[in-house]
Amino acid sequence: MDRPDGATDASTVTPDAGGNFAFSYQLGTLRGEYLVLTFGGDGIGLGGLVVTNGPVVTTDKGDYLPGEAVAISGAGYSSGAGLTVQVTRPDGVTDGTSASTDAGGNFALNYFLTDGKAQVGEYTLEVLQNGTVLASSGFTDAGIWVRTLGTAAKEGANSGIPGVCHPNPGCSVNSLFITVPAGGVPVGHTVIIALAKDTVAGSFLCGDSTSANSYSTDLLNATSSLFICSSNITTAIPFGGTITVTFPASTNQNAATFNEFQGFLTPKALDGLSNGNGSGSTVSSGTIATTQANDLLFGAVGLSASTVFTASSVTPPWNPAGSAGCLVDGSCGSGSKSIVSDQRPVFSTGTYSFAGTITGSGAHVEAIVAYKLEIIAPVSAITFPVNATTYNTAGWTGSITGTANDGVGGTDDVASVGVSIKRLSDNLYWNGASFA
Repeated sequence: MDRPDGATDASTVTPDAGGNFAFSYQLGTLRGEYLVLTFGGDGIGLGGLVVTNGPVVTTDKGDYLPGEAVAISGAGYSSGAGLTVQVTRPDGVTDGTSASTDAGGNFALNYFLTDGKAQVGEYTLEVLQNGTVLASSGFTDAGIWVRTLGTAAKEGANSGIPGVCHPNPGCSVNSLFITVPAGGVPVGHTVIIALAKDTVAGSFLCGDSTSANSYSTDLLNATSSLFICSSNITTAIPFGGTITVTFPASTNQNAATFNEFQGFLTPKALDGLSNGNGSGSTVSSGTIATTQANDLLFGAVGLSASTVFTASSVTPPWNPAGSAGCLVDGSCGSGSKSIVSDQRPVFSTGTYSFAGTITGSGAHVEAIVAYKLEIIAPVSAITFPVNATTYNTAGWTGSITGTANDGVGGTDDVASVGVSIKRLSDNLYWNGASFA
């Protein structure tokens, strides 16, 4: 039983002659979703279901980009209940909307991060009835995580299909690589690669097909079984290019995730790292104490055999950043490996860890790395027309001009500037052809 607070309760039950069993569990006062999993004596998963204790409110993911829709859903409420769904923005402004539950006590609605609602920081989400808070949650609008560029894995010698790549091609005896998807990786973005492998020591490198971007080793644990590297991209990686992680040759399975981010401090700077390992059900990277309010936390866990990882419930939450290996391609066996990567933006200094639980049996290695984000807002100014100045036809140049920089004197983080023209007499905006 995986609880909403990230803890796990386990018990052993014996089926009857017909293969049936019964088991009781007291949910207590901890509200949220409980994941119930069953495993055979060999640790192989047999089935699972989710139960809810009390009303809950959730979002379809933990972090969003400006302009996206936050899909909000609730469960466990009274049938036909009239509710208020309230979102408190990072600046303290509150947006409220009404919602009614269906016959099953569920509701769903969207909150759009448009107009003035898109702000970098943490949002608080609450569901109220007659002024009483029934459930709460939260999300972030950091705009930091762009996408998982891809994942790659190589089958081990004991998998039955040794050396097979996922995807194919995507590996060699000492490397894993991905083909960059449509859009490429532009200048100013950051690539983070996480690799889980066996304990063979040696040289670890990351690179891409441009041969112009510099990748650094951010973390390599003591057993050489978990490796994290990254690069602030200075030369764009085109669609169809490749990104590669190279490691000591091995006949065992290896797995890696490749992720794209934006908004990192330039040059790149770490704000803490830690790693841990074990063979029990508890996963913990150890803690880091950040020194800057705005950071991106990147967590990775390398798993053996058929273990399944669930990150602890925290606010802001951990968000998926790619999984690869035997749990994904269905090839778990002796010497197999899987990797799970998560990411989480935070907006205050504090003590953080990458923690959770595993189900099944097998060793695990885990790590957390904090990357500093750009904390100085871009600066822009219109130089023509001059504010509060009246122009006639002769004095109007036909162009609006201005300046923009990243707030520290450079221009590397300013890709474009948007300008809107509003007619004050009727509050209409120019659309390129007319005021509408």
